[in-house]
Amino acid sequence: MNLDWIVSKIKIAEQLNSGECNGGYPEGIIILCSIINAISSNLWPNSEEHKQVDKKRFIELLVKYSDATLNANFISLRILYQDKIDNGDFDSADLLLNYFPLLNSNEYFSRILAGQDIDKADTDIKAILPSLLLKDIRKYSYACLFYTQVRCGYFHEYNLNGLADDYPMSTREVPVSYTNQLVTKSGKKIHRIYFSFDWVKQIIISVLEKKTIIDTLDKNKTLPYPDKWWIEG
Repeated sequence: MNLDWIVSKIKIAEQLNSGECNGGYPEGIIILCSIINAISSNLWPNSEEHKQVDKKRFIELLVKYSDATLNANFISLRILYQDKIDNGDFDSADLLLNYFPLLNSNEYFSRILAGQDIDKADTDIKAILPSLLLKDIRKYSYACLFYTQVRCGYFHEYNLNGLADDYPMSTREVPVSYTNQLVTKSGKKIHRIYFSFDWVKQIIISVLEKKTIIDTLDKNKTLPYPDKWWIEG
């Protein structure tokens, strides 16, 4: 897999994201997601023993091979907390609220939060919620939510899935942020996650800075399958 080819596709994504050819965020993100898919499928191709691993290898690449400062392993606390409330796990919700008062939508609904204001690494959340399996916590990681809500939404329906947004409410230039929405009929307060185009681009660039990745792609080789994928806990 040629590095120059990847760089050329990133440039096309940048042009679309900036509005060229009547493009925008969706078109730019679709190309970036395709690049991530291409890299991960080259590193861990399907085999008789390893089938239906697209989600696992996509997330593995983001978490294990991108720069740690990009926080692909961080857990979206707003979405985790929201899900615990919706599913009646009030014990877990109360524990999260005790540690993170900003999760209180009644008090802080109008506050526009960035991921860096509230979200934490998967292991930090495991320490707060020891009864939850790590694999169940990691479903709410940036890497997993980006795959399920953004990549899959755009690839299959050309639309985001319900937990993500394509436009930030925050005026701050931050990698990850949240939008606040009030459902008029029910009065329910909803928070959706927004992943900036630049965050996704930096994920790819940081992956390509890893010598292991470059050497493997240049030589058309593959990486060994992990004994357990990161998303599996």
